[in-house]
Amino acid sequence: MQSCAHRCRQLVRASYWEGAFYALMVGMAETFALYYAVKQNIPLTQLALLSTMPLLMGSLSQWILPQIVKDSGVRSAKLGFYVVQILGLLCLCKAVMSPNFYPWLFVALSLYWIGGLTAGPFWIQWMVGEVPSKAFGGFLSKRNAFVALCTLVAYLGTASYLDKHSQSQNFLIVFGIGTLARVLSFACQIILSRAQINWPESRARVSPQRIEQLRSPIIWMIGLTALFKTVVTMASPFFLPYMMNELHFGIPEYVGLTAIPFVGRFVFLAGWGRASQDLRPFVGLQIACLGIAIIPAIWAARPPFYVYVISELLGGFLWGGFELCAILIVQRFRPKNTLRTLGLHMSLMSAGSVLGAWIGSKWMQSGQHTFVDLFLLSSSLRLCVAALMILVFLRLPATRVRLQVYGEYLSTVLSLRPSLATVGRMIAAPRRKPAHGTQSKNSRR
Repeated sequence: MQSCAHRCRQLVRASYWEGAFYALMVGMAETFALYYAVKQNIPLTQLALLSTMPLLMGSLSQWILPQIVKDSGVRSAKLGFYVVQILGLLCLCKAVMSPNFYPWLFVALSLYWIGGLTAGPFWIQWMVGEVPSKAFGGFLSKRNAFVALCTLVAYLGTASYLDKHSQSQNFLIVFGIGTLARVLSFACQIILSRAQINWPESRARVSPQRIEQLRSPIIWMIGLTALFKTVVTMASPFFLPYMMNELHFGIPEYVGLTAIPFVGRFVFLAGWGRASQDLRPFVGLQIACLGIAIIPAIWAARPPFYVYVISELLGGFLWGGFELCAILIVQRFRPKNTLRTLGLHMSLMSAGSVLGAWIGSKWMQSGQHTFVDLFLLSSSLRLCVAALMILVFLRLPATRVRLQVYGEYLSTVLSLRPSLATVGRMIAAPRRKPAHGTQSKNSRR
């Protein structure tokens, strides 16, 4: 009993340390790789390739490889793709040191996204087998909140440093620290693998009849969320040039608005985890999509600056719930096929992001439309997809709920509790009965 409790505490600590190092890497290397490319004044065609092709290759890998890896190979695959991502980060450092940096940068981002995106489903599948089913939603949301806080700190610190020191050698320092953080994250992954617990009840206990009833809703969920990501990314890549070229925001405003969504994630993710019991992730997904739909319209209205801040806080709050609910639906109601379903779902959303960005760029290249036109179009299409999702889930017997449930769900999400204290307790790993002791809430991958 004591040995099991010790392994439980080791698992929780390692997962939080791994999340902290992962966040450091995201806040430094991933976030500023394309910023470095722009600073080097590369042609727009090359920038477009860097923005889309590595992500597309990553989404294809994320779809294909989870379909062919057996359950027994999940741990090895997870660690292997983290090594691929580390190789990408090393190539990113090489790009900064090379006069002919573009080929190295393309290879770096390709390896980075192939490794990072493909490792995501394997990481979730591994944790599903190590965290009791009833505690998984809590663990996922709390850990994700902690990762968001660490990413925010890393991002703000890096942005402040590069604002004062933007020479190539300074980018090398930033990317080098990001690479080291990923290596340390990999070391924590090895500890996680050795600390396996394999709770007897860690798999979701869902009756075969229930799984069969939810087959159709899950198919709809996968298709509609992929479509939603497509119409979202029609506009999302263009917020940066809109801020800089039309709103004339400076670096402080840009950094502040980019950082605010992490605050929304950190503060409210535990609430999403508390609210998402049983079938309620379907409710949360609908609420998140409906809220996300209005954000481009807010930007198109050119409101006062504090309204932009509120909209970005709302965006972080809603996107955190969107990602958590989508994962929980697959984890709970596809227990025998979690890995393959997650791989397919994540890859379709990644491919939808690339397709949406391409459509948005074609729309803008026509020269007949403004950023405001694009934001209003994206907001309208988001509302259409969100309305279709609500209509579908209300018509399907397995996911139909009373309208009162939507209000109850949102009320639970918004009921704030001391998140920092919760995270502190998680890192310290409370000494409870091992079968129930990891009631926490996790991440994003």
